[in-house]
Amino acid sequence: MRKIGVLFVSLLLIFSLIACGTNPYVYKQESTVKKDAAVLPCNGKVLETKSGVYTEICRTDRQAMYADLVSGWFVVENLTSGKMWFSVPDDITEDTISKGISMQEMRSQINVGYIFRDDENISTVSRYINSDAGSYGCDGISTEKLPNGIRVTYAFPDYGFTIPVEYTLEKDYFSARVLLDQIKEGTLCYVTEIILLPNLCSANWNASGYLFIPEGSGAIAHMNRGGEENTYEGRVYGSDIMVDSEQKKQFNQSVRMPVFGLVNNNDAIVGIIENGDTAASIVAQTQSEECGYNYIGSKYFVRYLFTKKMFKGDGNNVHSFCRASNRDFSQKEYSVRYYTISGSNISYVDIAGLYRDYLVDEKGLVKRESEPVMNIKYYGLIDCKKNFAGISYTGKMSLTTYKQAREFTEYLLENGASSLNVIYTGWSGDGLTNDKVQTKASPSGKLGGRKAFETLREYLKDKKITFSPDVELLQFSSGGNGYSVRKNAVRSVFSDRTPLYRYDAATGLPQTSSKLSYCLTASSAYKAYTTYLNGFVKLKTDSVLLSSLGSEWYSSWNLRNTENGAVTVGTYCDILSKYADKQKVLLRESNAYAFPYASKITEVPASSGSNDFFDEDVPFYQIVLHGYIPMTSVSLSNDFNPIDSFLQTVETGSELLFDGIYEDSSKLIETDYNSLYSKTCNLWAQRAIENYKEYMPLLSKISNSTIIYHKKINQNLVYIIYDNGVNVLVNYEADAASFEGHEVSAKGFSYWE
Repeated sequence: MRKIGVLFVSLLLIFSLIACGTNPYVYKQESTVKKDAAVLPCNGKVLETKSGVYTEICRTDRQAMYADLVSGWFVVENLTSGKMWFSVPDDITEDTISKGISMQEMRSQINVGYIFRDDENISTVSRYINSDAGSYGCDGISTEKLPNGIRVTYAFPDYGFTIPVEYTLEKDYFSARVLLDQIKEGTLCYVTEIILLPNLCSANWNASGYLFIPEGSGAIAHMNRGGEENTYEGRVYGSDIMVDSEQKKQFNQSVRMPVFGLVNNNDAIVGIIENGDTAASIVAQTQSEECGYNYIGSKYFVRYLFTKKMFKGDGNNVHSFCRASNRDFSQKEYSVRYYTISGSNISYVDIAGLYRDYLVDEKGLVKRESEPVMNIKYYGLIDCKKNFAGISYTGKMSLTTYKQAREFTEYLLENGASSLNVIYTGWSGDGLTNDKVQTKASPSGKLGGRKAFETLREYLKDKKITFSPDVELLQFSSGGNGYSVRKNAVRSVFSDRTPLYRYDAATGLPQTSSKLSYCLTASSAYKAYTTYLNGFVKLKTDSVLLSSLGSEWYSSWNLRNTENGAVTVGTYCDILSKYADKQKVLLRESNAYAFPYASKITEVPASSGSNDFFDEDVPFYQIVLHGYIPMTSVSLSNDFNPIDSFLQTVETGSELLFDGIYEDSSKLIETDYNSLYSKTCNLWAQRAIENYKEYMPLLSKISNSTIIYHKKINQNLVYIIYDNGVNVLVNYEADAASFEGHEVSAKGFSYWE
């Protein structure tokens, strides 16, 4: 068998020869792990496997690392379970499914995206070369032993670039670090992307288990399930308008956490993107006709490719002009931590617990205990079309005045909904959309003015109701108040200002009839938010909702003043820190970098969106944060399936959220706010009160506890356990059900301690 394996490797090498032709930002905390205390003495043990011979390089009390210093391949062993994770699959010689380039990629530790410098103006996508064909097959591999691992330098002689990567064991994890500042490119190519260790988190054609991806609430893709949708890529922290296409092909949720994993029987491996997360994607693939393996990993964007269409008004004369962004030399490394875990019934719950511990130890996540409430979100002022003397113009229209917000809140209180949080969006300035960048925190006169605002505030304070006005300053439509589109809006690499579009749900195309908005650069946003804060604190509210800062980000590629993702996110965290020092901060569907500043996260999805790659949705986001940061459901006001949406809220242990307007929805005709149809408060008021009364007794018991168990008993029955001993059954079936002697009604839930 050994000779056959060597012969097979030799044949592959011949084939390869033929083919051969840190910017640290605010949210990052100092690690609490003492790396220099991790490594224990090793005895140079030799590990003979099907794929090769590996020598022990180093070990800790939890893991051992073996390497082949010729190829740079390595193995990480979990010393508790004995499970070995190979950088190149150990059973590669038995693979009869993978073909051609797929076989090469399975034998590679990095895959590199590049463009030829001479082709920059016509390159819309990257070409790819893998380390097996482009480096190992061309004698481009060099290795160096480190005290706790190895450094592998991948030279690609036919392409002129060299990429060094360090693989090391730390105290309780394995680390892979691409040394970005030491990449050498030469004069032939630009390096654009690097897929790091695509095969470390992999399993073969016979494996059972799944790949985990944190899109939306979280999702899993079963390995070896067949089907046509077998590849996935999702940008960490969601899309950036500067690198988005003009057409939104799918309305997926965003990847809010830089973590991924593979679960295989009683073992799992978890990757956490530590440095370079703002320029990363999660990539995955299930077994297909072309590739025999299932794998998940990450990609780092060294450069972005941009395309500008010229003469778009003439359908017969459309030309595309392409350009690559500059390389970010301030980002010193791209690093990913890998944790190996083992035990009976390993699942996404274990991955969530591990990631929560990481956030606590490394990123400043703290437990924020609070009394649960029902959240009510009011919409104030919107744009509308008006007419005077035959002249059409854009005016403002009130949907909910301060007085009306008080009246409806009072109605909820009188009918038994006693614990509330009031969120008010569109309460100041230009309302829901900013014509100009707002610099003063002034309650709108069209909603009742400052006196009516203060009356509402004092009423809510007297009733012990939290008041959270929404502050959104990132987007604006025109110049004024010291800001202009020309000077302060984000720019593409072509130096033009890219507008923010609303997209049509049917076609995915931008709605060009809507008023164009632009986004402030990070430096301009810092100035705007800090100036605004001085006036906002004088309004004396309990908290503030910063609806965009935790979930949306926009890089600017102006060649004179580039603000990439790391700079932008770092600046946003600076702003969040300033606001959090003054009052409680609410965030909407927050990305992980903003967790340390959030006292509550609103509108957290209970699904992963519409991507056909996924087989099941899981509440990973909620499992990670439950008991640490209070979260709300998405709005339950005009849901097409209100019962199931309510049950999802119960399943995830989230607070209820309803949003609405006081005025009749007919006022929204011929406006850009058709999403607010059917949100008139009296249409959902009774349902909100009923949900509150049914759910609040349970929520009061679990709101400050963590989820330690979550499992689908069958397609419609879910069982959840909290660390304080509360057990919950949620039944989505139209008939009553039971589990281990506990009954649950049709379309209902039950709980016990």
